[in-house]
Formats: sequence, C-alpha cells, structure tokens
Amino acid sequence: MAVSVVPPLDRLGDSPRSYGPYRLLARIGQGRRSTVYAADFGNPGPLYALRVLHPETDAAAFDRQVQNTPGLAIDGPPPGRLDVEGRPTFYDPLILGENAGHLMSLADGPLPLSIAVSIAVGVLGALQQGTRIRLHGDLVPRHVIVGFDGRVVLRDPAGEQAVAIDAHRARYRAPEVLDGRPPSPCADVFAVGALLFELSTGGPLFGDLSLEARRAKLAAGEMLRPRDVTDDDYPLDLQVVVRKMLRPNPAARYEDARAAGIALRRLTDTTSAASRQSLVASWMGGVGAARLAEWRV
Repeated sequence: MAVSVVPPLDRLGDSPRSYGPYRLLARIGQGRRSTVYAADFGNPGPLYALRVLHPETDAAAFDRQVQNTPGLAIDGPPPGRLDVEGRPTFYDPLILGENAGHLMSLADGPLPLSIAVSIAVGVLGALQQGTRIRLHGDLVPRHVIVGFDGRVVLRDPAGEQAVAIDAHRARYRAPEVLDGRPPSPCADVFAVGALLFELSTGGPLFGDLSLEARRAKLAAGEMLRPRDVTDDDYPLDLQVVVRKMLRPNPAARYEDARAAGIALRRLTDTTSAASRQSLVASWMGGVGAARLAEWRV
C-alpha cells in the first residue's frame, strides 16, 4: 500500500533521529499503539511512512493484525516489515498530497472540469484491481488524497464494517445505505458521483440540508442536476454521467467502479492514466504550491 499524508507535518527539527536504517523526519500521527513517522534513508529521495510501535504494545498481536488487514490505504499489498531492536516495524511509500475536501477549500469554488473528472477517474481506478472490484464503504473527501505527483489514493477503507453515519458522511451515502443496507460497489459509485458533483460545481449535492431532509429528497427522487447550480456551460454529456452515478435506485446506477470509470474516461481529453496524472500534478503544483513549500522548508 502507499500511505498518504497532508502537509504541513510535525517536523522533528534539523537533527532527526535514526531508527534502524531510517531517519525520522516528521511525525505524521500517533495512535494508541503506534506512532507513524515520515522517514527516509538519510539522503534526499523517496519518503516512507514508518509505523513504530509503542513499548507497551503487544508486538506479536499487532504484527498478526497488520498482515491480515487492508491497512491505511486501498491501493496495494500489505506494508513492508523490518525488525528494529527485536520489535516489528512497518513501512510504506509515502505520498504527500491534499485531501479532496481541502482541495475544494484551496480552489475556493469548483475545480476545473478536467481536474475534477481526472480525480474522479482516479478514485474509480483505485477501486479496481485487475478484474476485481474493491469495496471502500466509507468514501468521503478526507479519504481521497490527491498527491502532488498527481496520484489519487484512497485511505481508510471500511469495507463491509458498519460506520456511524454523521451529517457529513450522509452527503456521500447512497440511499440504500442510509436505509440500513450494507455498503456495496454500487454504493461506492454513488459516493464518487456525489464527490464529482461537489468538485465540479463547488457545492455539495444537498447543500446544508439535514439528514432527514436528504432522505426525503432521495425517497422522492429529487436529485439536483449540476446545471441547476452552475450554468449552461456545464457539459451535458458529463451531467448525464454524474446523474447516472447518483440514481437513487441502485438498479439504475452504474453497477460498479469499472462501469462508471469507462463512462467517465470517454469524456476526458487525456486517454491514458499517465496523462491524467500529469495533468493533475501540474494543477496541484499551482493550487497547492504554498502547502507543499511548508513541507520542503
């Protein structure tokens, strides 16, 4: 997997300490059982996320759990492992980026359509692995990380685990999930559609409506069209795809990320994943330049 992180980080000063073969540069986060650091090998180059267990953590139990869970991201194999002073330590490539929610704040309005569509295509691509469709189950903007290198990474998949639906999460939940059905690949498509609606129009699908009011509109099939909140310049072919991603009836929606991704990719000027990544990276270099500089100093 690749761990994503949003700058600025909690830097450890001009003289980072060593841990095994790594040099610890900054603290990414701290939990009950471990602390995660940004680390390198002592020279400018690839960054890694290094998970260091707290002394009181049961190392053997934690080791078993890490090797049998999807971890922090949804885009690759289990983390690497090394032993330092007889205790397991886990590492992954680290991606510096911004979450989709913060990107909308930085943009202060809708993203350029080419960028919004490219990010959505990246999310749908991250939900696929060859012929297999992955289930995320908790797609919200803060779990979508757009790297300064243009990659799109999904964090904190819930899978089929139950997640409490607060007012923010409800913006991206399919109606059947709000009604108590378990998450599904089709429900993930709805979440990506809600995200794309927000990225491309500058506002959430149901605005500031309460959860109860959203349920009522979904039950009545009252779905905003992007052109309802933008203008007639919003491409009709893109609106058709977004609306199909957001159909209240799952049977009328794209069945999974693959089907939705095919429809969206047909609307892009860039045909390859590398071209879309380059396009997003170029845009990120502008809108996120100040934030990236906070890490580089």
